[in-house]
Amino acid sequence: MEQLLNKFQQIAAEPLKTAQYWKEKTGKKVVGCMGLYVTEEIFHAAGLLPVVILEKDSPILRAQAHVQSYMCGYIRSVTDQALAGDLDFIDCIISHDCCHTIRMTTEIIKRNATGIKDIQPIFLPVTIKKAESWTYTLQELSFLINKAEKLAARSVTEDDLRQSIQIYNKHRRLLKRLYQLRRDKPGIISARQVSNIVKASMLMPKEEHNAMLEPLLEAMENKTVEANNKIPVIVSGSLCETCDEYVLDILEEVGGVVVDDDLYVGSRYFATEVDESLSPLTALALAYVNMVPPCPTRHDPDNNLSDYLINMAERAKAKGIISVIVKFCEAHYYSYLTFRRRIKEFNIPEYLIETEHEGVSPAQIKTRLQSFIESIRG
Repeated sequence: MEQLLNKFQQIAAEPLKTAQYWKEKTGKKVVGCMGLYVTEEIFHAAGLLPVVILEKDSPILRAQAHVQSYMCGYIRSVTDQALAGDLDFIDCIISHDCCHTIRMTTEIIKRNATGIKDIQPIFLPVTIKKAESWTYTLQELSFLINKAEKLAARSVTEDDLRQSIQIYNKHRRLLKRLYQLRRDKPGIISARQVSNIVKASMLMPKEEHNAMLEPLLEAMENKTVEANNKIPVIVSGSLCETCDEYVLDILEEVGGVVVDDDLYVGSRYFATEVDESLSPLTALALAYVNMVPPCPTRHDPDNNLSDYLINMAERAKAKGIISVIVKFCEAHYYSYLTFRRRIKEFNIPEYLIETEHEGVSPAQIKTRLQSFIESIRG
């Protein structure tokens, strides 16, 4: 078990290295997925490797001349990586226009990062429960299929898409088993280790990740966990990027234990399965329109984040919720106000942590989280 966890950690620690090695080994192309909700199955069906472009921990240098300092860390970091040449090996970047700042970033990269071969925005609908939204989603996914075919110099058949959907759904079900084990056996795996596993899944072929997950889950199912008095909590937030691991480490260090999460590099990535009984294009479009986790970047009147997190807390028997908001993420801040009002009605303890690419004091966060955990315990 430890050997597999170490392997996931190695992959997560160097996000681009696995994709570069895969490209050298296979001679095939890599597609970078920037932002939220790029339909990876389409590129997988064409024999390409879709990888999620994530924020790096390194200081932001080159992007300062192009992106305002009040933009979120993800936007500034990805721009910096592009300008530094870190993303030059990627054959095409698909940028989901999920907020107005990422739209600006796409154009900045296109104009200034000369090593980027191809960067293409896609515009999936924000308001999703209208007839026009459904038609438009189908059109955008059809455009992605055409793009994948051009990149791979081959056609993408319905059978190709079905096979990729099956592989991705298997991957989602394996990760759901991981999360169920964490709910059933709090403390069996650390929050950082779970983050590494999900992050690695964004950076490597799903078939290989599945093959690593299966023996890990078997080992976890056979492992027992000693009873402890830690406070079970869920963590929500960090749209577009990895939740800072030091926040997860501190939370567990001060007496909490993460039993579930609503993080982008977490359950959001695999929560929505694709219906294998429908035609592939229809199924992929439905998966976007009927996405399970409510998202602050989309308008869905039938599915709100407050009730989703309340149900998650009840299912996991959590005693508190930690909200992690990336500084300057407007969409998340707006939705958080509604969530905070709603959560008070259910008397569930909740605490907000703001993170930023630079300038955050872990010591202050530790003091606040310790106080929060002790208030629940008391």
